[in-house]
Amino acid sequence: MSDLRKINIDGIELEVDGAMTLIQACEQAGIEVPRFCYHERLSIAGNCRMCLVEVVGGPPKPAASCAMQVRDLRPGKDGEPPQVKTNSPMVKKAREGVMEFLLINHPLDCPICDQGGECDLQDQAMAYGVDFSRYREAKRAVDDLDLGPLVETHMTRCISCTRCVRFTTEVAGITQMGQTGRGEDAEITSYLNQTLDSELQGNIIDLCPVGALVSKPYAFTARPWELTKTETIDVMDALGSSIRVDTKGREVMRILPRNHDGVNEEWISDKTRFVWDGLRRQRLDRPYVRENGKLRPATWPEALEKAAGAIKGAKSTGRDRRRSGPGRGGLQPQADGRGAGRRGRVPHRWRQAARGQSLGLCRDGPHRRYRRGDWHPADRLQPACRGAGAECSHPQGLGARRAGRRDRAGRGSDL
Repeated sequence: MSDLRKINIDGIELEVDGAMTLIQACEQAGIEVPRFCYHERLSIAGNCRMCLVEVVGGPPKPAASCAMQVRDLRPGKDGEPPQVKTNSPMVKKAREGVMEFLLINHPLDCPICDQGGECDLQDQAMAYGVDFSRYREAKRAVDDLDLGPLVETHMTRCISCTRCVRFTTEVAGITQMGQTGRGEDAEITSYLNQTLDSELQGNIIDLCPVGALVSKPYAFTARPWELTKTETIDVMDALGSSIRVDTKGREVMRILPRNHDGVNEEWISDKTRFVWDGLRRQRLDRPYVRENGKLRPATWPEALEKAAGAIKGAKSTGRDRRRSGPGRGGLQPQADGRGAGRRGRVPHRWRQAARGQSLGLCRDGPHRRYRRGDWHPADRLQPACRGAGAECSHPQGLGARRAGRRDRAGRGSDL
């Protein structure tokens, strides 16, 4: 049973779950709260301080709405629901101060930054910041990281929101990124300057609210307002992720994920994200035929003739195997008279029987325990077991031989 609590946000009274944070309650009330580090699918960090709100009756300072739950608020002195203000003079002044601090070391790279036009820092600086800076000292510069061929870094633009660190740790399952140092010396880095080896690393490009992490193949190719957006479904795997294809004229420029809670949430694999590269670069535009281990250009009739010949040869080989008798690579006899399968392949019935059995150990290593009466080509699929114990059920073990003698005595030979 949910713990519903009443709350008043900017004069709007609503009833929400007590486990919700204030920023989630504001979203439910239709009120926008700026944020950089908060993400609904990641753990809460609370280090950007951009989501400050005023809690009436609480401490005389703004509170981080991403880290405070509704159940932590105290009601008014007369029992009225707790009040939260998101546009009071205290909140506006606090947001202007936070934005000024974030822009202290941020370079003026907007004209050459790939994030331009879809940058959260640009949008929130226009909406909640001021048009001047009192900072006159030299800006800090940070060395760029080498994260591999997919993600390009400009770490001087980083505002230490740690979204990339939390994603790689909590979603991608790798621990190669982290934050070192304190204060002005704090910076995002990788462990021992390693490159990322995750198939989801491209998602940190979408998560980064500034231009610190951008797509390396897409760099300096297009601006967001030049692209035509088309919503579609990914066909690179069987998941069917929801994606958006951005095109410029007749060329596909990039592929981004769409939100779908039931399928891919808002992540996509690197194969899906960067497959557009093969539509323009290193694309096969003519057929090739392999001769003596090397590829040479060929005409379409010649290539189709080679392909048809290879398919016919495979079909004839399959017919010859089916016609061959027992012991010559064809069907092997089974206790019930049916074929057991081709050489080197485990029959489906035998796989079903073996799958339900536990793993046993013999002197030559682990093997499966098989049920009596199930045929198994032990001489081809399993190494010979020299186990002497009666508990060994390997086809060539002592226990299996004894069981076979008892079966043959009762109902005759299996083969």
